[in-house]
Amino acid sequence: FDDQFLHTNGSALDFDYSETWALDTVGARRAWDQATGKGVVVAVIDTGVDYNHPDLWNNIWVNPETVSDVNLDGKINLDDLDLDGDHYISPEELAIDSGANFIGWDTSLSGDNDPMDRYGHGTHLAGIISATANNGIGIAGLAPDAKILPIKAFFDTGGAFVSDLLEAIELSAQIYVDNPSIDSMVNNISWGRTSVEDISLLEDVLKLTHSLGIVNITAAGNRAADLAEEPFYPASFASTIAVGSSRQGTNTRSSFSSYGSVVDLFAPGGGDELNGSQHNILSTMNRRAFLLNDDSKLVYVEPGTDYAYVRLRGTSQSTAYVSALAALLKEKNPTWDPEQIREAMVQGSSAGTINAPKALDYRLAQADLRIRINDFAKTEYAVDELVLLKLEVRNLVDEANGVIDDAYDVVSRMRIPDGMFYDQTLNPTEP
Repeated sequence: FDDQFLHTNGSALDFDYSETWALDTVGARRAWDQATGKGVVVAVIDTGVDYNHPDLWNNIWVNPETVSDVNLDGKINLDDLDLDGDHYISPEELAIDSGANFIGWDTSLSGDNDPMDRYGHGTHLAGIISATANNGIGIAGLAPDAKILPIKAFFDTGGAFVSDLLEAIELSAQIYVDNPSIDSMVNNISWGRTSVEDISLLEDVLKLTHSLGIVNITAAGNRAADLAEEPFYPASFASTIAVGSSRQGTNTRSSFSSYGSVVDLFAPGGGDELNGSQHNILSTMNRRAFLLNDDSKLVYVEPGTDYAYVRLRGTSQSTAYVSALAALLKEKNPTWDPEQIREAMVQGSSAGTINAPKALDYRLAQADLRIRINDFAKTEYAVDELVLLKLEVRNLVDEANGVIDDAYDVVSRMRIPDGMFYDQTLNPTEP
């Protein structure tokens, strides 16, 4: 298997401040009346995350299997690793190379337990997903109570080997399986390429996470290509939800965004102008990040710190919004599988662009199960008398096409002790 070199989906920078229009576009404020992502973990499989950023600090996932409630506040969070209380997790506090997974992992060349982002891409996505709301600084993520699991698979200069990405996806599954405290998980995958040798390995690991109930959200890419004709992996896999970019003020596709029948959804990702700040996506960043090059591209920096905010554009950013929406849906509907999450987001979209409150209002097709006594001539039944029941299943929601009937002819009988129905089980005969 040839270990190939990948790059994140490149994003163009912007540096004028304006409101976070994307939250209004997707209906965030109305959506927050129903869900905020609580109990859901979003694995950002990317360049890492700057977990010390003050707008992300409260929402970084901390492993309850390896970190205890040191400060006895009833919560396990970064404060329990911050032994000196300076709101900064140092390498010593993280105990790098200890082999313990405290807040995530680095599967790239470092191969240790420090997923710090020095490139910037993953930190920007993390803010879109789950920047803390109502903390008096910066921005709010679309899922402001979801937890971010940083899994760093890219080098500090923005590239990665396929083997490191495979390991990162496998790690997300392992963490999910090993931590019963994680109710639901979403994988944010804002990277890809047009060809991957031995592609079955990448497809298989995504099928695995999908089968576990993890929702895989992937970027369609910034090539303005029809993915039905020019596949882009992993977005072209059926086990993922592929996301393109839409522009501000409309539900139309950004000119750079890929498209086609393979793309499930669109979400705010920025405008067509490279430096049109009001059209691109504002989120978290560290001013020292490799992606920035210099301070001229900063929108805002917290005074006396390196914690900053910048605007980027791309399907990477769109993917983060859809990951956040998946987190909202998983909070409200924790038993839904990835295909049901896809259905709710697609059916609840507005002209293909996500609409958070509509998706949260969506109800899967339901059937009403009615049981009635088949012999209408009789009005009284003796104790221990066997009564034939008829089952009737009726769709009471919306019209449905392609419904498959797997029902059996039920020839079951049920006792009615003392003339009352108790908790009983109908056991249909073999078909």
